[in-house]
Amino acid sequence: MNPTSFKKGFTLIELLVVIAIIGLLSSIIFASLTTARMKGRDAVRLSGMNEIQKALELYYANHGKYPDTIYGTEGALGCSGWDIGYFNSSDTFIPQLVTDGIFTKTPGDPTTTGCNGYYYFRYVAASWYPANGCQNKSFYVLGIRNLEATTGIYPNNPGWDCTIQHWNTGSFEWFTGKYED
Repeated sequence: MNPTSFKKGFTLIELLVVIAIIGLLSSIIFASLTTARMKGRDAVRLSGMNEIQKALELYYANHGKYPDTIYGTEGALGCSGWDIGYFNSSDTFIPQLVTDGIFTKTPGDPTTTGCNGYYYFRYVAASWYPANGCQNKSFYVLGIRNLEATTGIYPNNPGWDCTIQHWNTGSFEWFTGKYED
């Protein structure tokens, strides 16, 4: 054995530096993945809203009005009765869409059961809002309150309001609505 030869290897300091760098890179990647997952869930939520909008238009074409809510023809529906698979409520708008054959599976939140921040409101002309503020027409409003990757109003929000109620003042992050003819 030659006394001038050295064993090659890493020192403890070098190993700790490498471990620290790997930990830092892992935390950056994990944070990026978390943001990507939140954006992905938001995309699912927005896709569900798009499906519901189309379903509402099909229902309107068949019935000449948008579906009633749990309060009948004068009022709003929040979470209760959103999804027949979870709430089994027969007097909400989703079962009406299922009965018409428009939906077989209701869009829902990707992280929980039921609506979890999805809202549908239908108002009859001059019932809740004065006629002069909402064109004396019945209308619906559809919105989301639980987008994860958005702070405030979603950038591509279609929006909608009548002069009495502005849903873009903190009520929803994404919303749309439409008057009945």
